[in-house]
Amino acid sequence: MSYHVRDVLEAARDSAPAPRTTTDDIIVRAGRIRARRRLAAATGAGAACLAIAVAAVSGLGSTPAGRQATGQSAAQPGGFTLPAGFTTVFGDARAGGYRIGPAGEVTAGYQEVPVYRDGATWPGDDGKNYPLVDGMITVYQPGVYNPDSFRRADPQTKVGPEFSVTVAGRPGVGHTVSYASAMVNVPGAPSASPSFDPAGGFTRVALAWQYGQGAWATYVPRDAQVNQSTEDAVAVAEALSVVPERPVRAPYRLGYLPAGWQPIAVTETDADLSTTVSELYLHDGPLADDRAAVVDEATPRTVKIFVSRSTLKDEAIRGRKGVHCYAQPVCTRVLGEYFIQVDGMFSNALPAAEVKKITEGLKPVEVADRAAWVPVK
Repeated sequence: MSYHVRDVLEAARDSAPAPRTTTDDIIVRAGRIRARRRLAAATGAGAACLAIAVAAVSGLGSTPAGRQATGQSAAQPGGFTLPAGFTTVFGDARAGGYRIGPAGEVTAGYQEVPVYRDGATWPGDDGKNYPLVDGMITVYQPGVYNPDSFRRADPQTKVGPEFSVTVAGRPGVGHTVSYASAMVNVPGAPSASPSFDPAGGFTRVALAWQYGQGAWATYVPRDAQVNQSTEDAVAVAEALSVVPERPVRAPYRLGYLPAGWQPIAVTETDADLSTTVSELYLHDGPLADDRAAVVDEATPRTVKIFVSRSTLKDEAIRGRKGVHCYAQPVCTRVLGEYFIQVDGMFSNALPAAEVKKITEGLKPVEVADRAAWVPVK
């Protein structure tokens, strides 16, 4: 039997608390974290970006002629400012076979803009196929991203030499990146495990450029079984679209929070992109030590709140509105078609009783009505 990470996840699944989504959803999320961590480890930069030295330039550049964007054209030279707080200026755009945006995770240190490649999808448990994140543009607040000399990649990543590029008329640099995308069987085990297959790697291109004084942006593709040219990577970076500033929202108001706890990362996702439409991370105080660090399930002392319309795996609470908690620090609030899960299992930073209070203190709005969503303060 050939190995697949799905087999491991199914074998490790417990009856309670129920996973937030299907195994396929977990695989997609795990792949995102793994890809970002892999590049972070390879470069020594804290947020899964290439640590590259670039000549100082300003502005992200205008959307090139022939590129489509749903908002305004990207910022003019010297006219771009990344807003503070949980607000964003990144909209939706296209570059050839790629869709860029809208904005993904927003933190005090950076904002992510997911990149989707036409035809790359993942299956939701609602019978629909959703766009698979193929790469990530990350725009950092001034002074957050610290360019450094490039370091040796991990055994699962091969990195080519640095080369110069021009992004929207501005100098930048890039590296080719080859991931161990191919799965090959490892002899001697009932279920084979993934291993690096030098013949099965695919070459992609990562970029970095400085859009303002001390302010950097990067584009890092994920490991996908497709080659990517430098021209395609530059086109993705140039298509980044800036629109009027808007708040990032959640389909609830926060009520009870333990003393000192606060939101540190918020993601608002269109319903056509995922079964999970909202993610928010709470943290015991601000993340002041490294604002470039990726905020995800691996961040210490965090509690994750997410809203999804996927099928609840715990049949005992399926269709039963209200708050349902487990012995572990996890509670699920069933709203009908959607549910909210408050998950403190990853860091065990709070006891189960506190997680229950957070869940009971939430004040949900109609999730399907985006106009009712509430800006996160």
